[in-house]
Amino acid sequence: MGWDVSFRPYFTQAMTGKSTTYPAVGSNSTDRGIYLAVPIRQHKQPPSGVLVVKMAASRLDGLLETWDSGFSALISPQGVVFSSNQPQWLLGITQDVTGERLVTARKSKQFGEFFNKGEPRRLPAPVNGPEPAFFPSVTAAGTLYFTRDGADGRSSWSPT
Repeated sequence: MGWDVSFRPYFTQAMTGKSTTYPAVGSNSTDRGIYLAVPIRQHKQPPSGVLVVKMAASRLDGLLETWDSGFSALISPQGVVFSSNQPQWLLGITQDVTGERLVTARKSKQFGEFFNKGEPRRLPAPVNGPEPAFFPSVTAAGTLYFTRDGADGRSSWSPT
């Protein structure tokens, strides 16, 4: 296609010989997608290229919509709701993404130009504890709270 995606982690990881999956907003299409990347190589040679397939995130949204026990979402380490059975949550954030996290999200270009257009939209939910929230759960009373996932504050993607 002629697009330079060498800045994307799925590309750089595949060029090291690792297959990878990477949820992101397209840098050319601006559509959410799940990128599947595998290295292209002959025999035991280093990779000479990368094969990338993009699956529309709406397919994952549809799968999450079948969840009948409340909400479900795929949340990035930065707290961005990438996919959910709650359409109004898409690309919203589960915590205050400011400072270093906002800079990191912008530099990664994982969410396209989304965070370059002003302040990110926060989800209307209380935060459980003094630390930024990463992993949502629902209390018995039906109130939605967010809790931490990972003691260092740098958790992996969170399916909830």
